[in-house]
Amino acid sequence: LLDLDLHISAIDLSLRLALIVVLASAGAFAIRRWLGARTKEEAPTLDGLSVVVLMVFAIPLMDGVVAQPTAQPLKLAGFVGAAFAGMILCNLVVAAGTLPFLDRRVALTAGYCSGGRHNALLMAVLPASVDADIFLFIAAVQFPIYLIPTLLQPVYRRLLSP
Repeated sequence: LLDLDLHISAIDLSLRLALIVVLASAGAFAIRRWLGARTKEEAPTLDGLSVVVLMVFAIPLMDGVVAQPTAQPLKLAGFVGAAFAGMILCNLVVAAGTLPFLDRRVALTAGYCSGGRHNALLMAVLPASVDADIFLFIAAVQFPIYLIPTLLQPVYRRLLSP
């Protein structure tokens, strides 16, 4: 669509993404089946395990990304601004588009979930030879992913108040 050379075919990219999602889903299903009713009481342990797994995978994925923004801080600032704008725009479009068909809470939730929530999966499947700016943008998207919920909380509360 954007004519980016990702050094991977669309089919290979799709298969790699599907493999990651299927394996993660299978793992989650196995853990739920193994824990059964204890899932709620084991939630803090599972949360801690999730953080450890995230660190094990995220740190190597972000290797080399830190050096780039220190060398090009304006590019990173532009990417962060574009990520915020894009995610807020997605939020608005999806929420407004689903509002006629869904109740307000569900439409706002759909809008919130529509942003770049899972773009870090791309870092796991793209070859290292891909343009470094793609990895920098994926890193920049992490800012709005973690900050938008806090920033939009007063807006959501006001929109959901009776």
